[in-house]
Amino acid sequence: MTENKSLPAEEALVLQAVRGNGSAFTELYDMHVERVFRHVTFRVNSVADAEDITQEVFLRAWRSIGKYKLTEKPFLAWLYTIAHNLIVDYYRKNGKGEHVQLDEAIGSASLSHDDEVDAILDRTVLQKMLTRLSDEQQLVLTLRFVDGLEHNDVAAAVGKSQAAVRVIQFRALQRLRQMIGEVGQTW
Repeated sequence: MTENKSLPAEEALVLQAVRGNGSAFTELYDMHVERVFRHVTFRVNSVADAEDITQEVFLRAWRSIGKYKLTEKPFLAWLYTIAHNLIVDYYRKNGKGEHVQLDEAIGSASLSHDDEVDAILDRTVLQKMLTRLSDEQQLVLTLRFVDGLEHNDVAAAVGKSQAAVRVIQFRALQRLRQMIGEVGQTW
């Protein structure tokens, strides 16, 4: 997390939520729901499924908040861990398929028609390439570049050292460059 100045306030909310304070948990929800939703949306088939999974993330977090232990690992990393487990369950149940339905994810974000088509094509190609990476590589790249987490926060979320995360990221980006080169040769 780059907002280190808000960390003590977040810690106070977490401690209150651990003691059963629903208002504190609601504030934590408000702080993190958009980031969790964006993370889930990037990984699943549809926005509707992403909404359901995001709701389930916070429901499970609320149910187990009493067991949460305040550590150096940010609260958001704990939420991403819950989200990751739910996404794995989602794919076990539904089979691995295309990631996001792009028309739902991109929408009509005030782009011209040509720009919107280009954005959809670029995102489609990127998402197909990402599916060819390992689950661990996909998770690291999503947390790092879609969710905008720093290396230390990604490391906390995936339970690895910062050095290991950097190696995973490097190898994943190297593989993506190779795939982009292959696509460029066929166009």
